[in-house]
Amino acid sequence: MRKIFTILFLFTAILFLSACSKNDPQVALDKTTEELQEALEAKDIDQVLDMLHENFTAQAPENDKEWARRTMAAVFLRYKNIKIVAVNLNSHIDKQIPIRATGEGEVMLVGADGLIPDDARHYRIQLEWREEGKKWKLIQLKWQ
Repeated sequence: MRKIFTILFLFTAILFLSACSKNDPQVALDKTTEELQEALEAKDIDQVLDMLHENFTAQAPENDKEWARRTMAAVFLRYKNIKIVAVNLNSHIDKQIPIRATGEGEVMLVGADGLIPDDARHYRIQLEWREEGKKWKLIQLKWQ
């Protein structure tokens, strides 16, 4: 069960990169984080995978995109409803390397078969993004 929520928080963590800014890369990053949350809550594995960088890793080098796909499939089968709550969001685009962005914050992942949650977990996350063309891709995720 802990492994299931580990992957959920991983993707939910992306919400932490939502921040207010008027520059185009930040706006695109904010939109990507919203789309990621929607894709996770809609259980759209293909859309989530499209938002991950080809060199994506989560916590350990062996936790790659294929690991993410398998973990999401297991979590989505286990829970009918998935909700992601993000708090203390903090993100920024690197001024020295503007195709790189980092973020940190906290997420609460909730899984339920019905209206009442069956499981909820709290995580502190760190994210790293890369801009490819006009799209931001999540390249690394760490959590505690």
